[in-house]
Amino acid sequence: MRKWLPLIILASAQFIMVLDSSVMNVSISQIVADLNTTVTGVQSAITMYTLVMAAFMLVGAKLGDIYGRRLLYMVAISIFLVGSALCGLAQSMTQLVEARIVQGMGAGGLFALTAKTYAEGASMFPEAGGSSSFARHAFNELASFFAGWALTLDYIITIAISAFFVPHYLSIFWEPLKTNPWDIIGGAAVILILVAINIVGIKEAAGLNVFLAVADFALGH
Repeated sequence: MRKWLPLIILASAQFIMVLDSSVMNVSISQIVADLNTTVTGVQSAITMYTLVMAAFMLVGAKLGDIYGRRLLYMVAISIFLVGSALCGLAQSMTQLVEARIVQGMGAGGLFALTAKTYAEGASMFPEAGGSSSFARHAFNELASFFAGWALTLDYIITIAISAFFVPHYLSIFWEPLKTNPWDIIGGAAVILILVAINIVGIKEAAGLNVFLAVADFALGH
């Protein structure tokens, strides 16, 4: 249990942080009605969270090095929870945006911890596999199996959601994407584009790994 507890804590923080980056997308119409605002205003609140989170990642990483990761985690999760409470209590679009900024500050610190952990794991175990490899070293083969399959299912679900919703978003630029069969054709096109991007990414990563291995061998000898 001593091994699992830090993982559960970090995974829970990562989950709520990622969830809050997209949870408002499914409630835009209700927020517009409740706060008497516009879709553009709600989108600004969504974007503000992501921007502030990205800005505070570097700050969070530095503070973690100075004051320790345990303290950074406690402070970051506290800021995030306060921001979440303020979001729930917001009575206007301005209050919601301000609350999302507070949320983003806390999320930046949490994301910095996750990123540092992943980076250190990759340097300790320089092998393909990512989370599956880390789970095998930290726990056992069963944990590695579930970690690998969880990541695979995550990719599948992400691609499926993208294929379903992206054509309807793009219908702003081309109206037929709202209707059959163009929404299906658009979804298929999204899947093909994502697959192509992944293939190119794998090739680039493989080429970079070969280059780094050759450079390491040359410098080592």
